[in-house]
Amino acid sequence: MDLVLLEDDKHFFPDYALVPTIRTDILKANPRLGELLDRLSGKLDDATMQRLNGEIDVQKKSIEAVATAFLTANGL
Repeated sequence: MDLVLLEDDKHFFPDYALVPTIRTDILKANPRLGELLDRLSGKLDDATMQRLNGEIDVQKKSIEAVATAFLTANGL
């Protein structure tokens, strides 16, 4: 489509604020989830989220396929 990526020099689009959120009762019932969420959140920066969203929105891959590939590639 011969598109050009523009820089967001005015910071119109906010950065991703990635924070794991889980109910206490769920975490108590599944203690390993806390560790996994901590490992996951450390791997999701703005560039990664933009790339993953691009795979879904531009390349038309399914959310499940993109998420599975990302989690597998990162040992999660």
